[in-house]
Amino acid sequence: MDKMRDAMKFALTGVGKDDAIENNHLSEAIVGVDSIKNSQEYIAYTQKSQVKDIFLALEDFDIEKALENLGISRFKEANIYPNIWDYEEDADKIREELMEYFQILRDFYKKILEVNGNVVIIIC
Repeated sequence: MDKMRDAMKFALTGVGKDDAIENNHLSEAIVGVDSIKNSQEYIAYTQKSQVKDIFLALEDFDIEKALENLGISRFKEANIYPNIWDYEEDADKIREELMEYFQILRDFYKKILEVNGNVVIIIC
């Protein structure tokens, strides 16, 4: 997701990176469940026992409907990174990109569930 991580979290939850949402599987898909304190980078992890709930939340989420209801202007109002929300002519392209990242995210959690794995998230 690279620079669209904050935008994806906003699309999934309605809040940006600075707003924590405990016990929200859609938020946890982006930022993990448990963070490691006192690290220079953001490091978080999700244990294999929690992966299924995150995957099911992603499976049930309608990203197209969420993006239609949000509108590009809401990303700008919420000061969501990256600062690309002034370009209304690019709105369709941005929505497509977010939908692609969502599918990649959902497929990632599906694969992790299939292999009974854990997830580590590092944001530099």
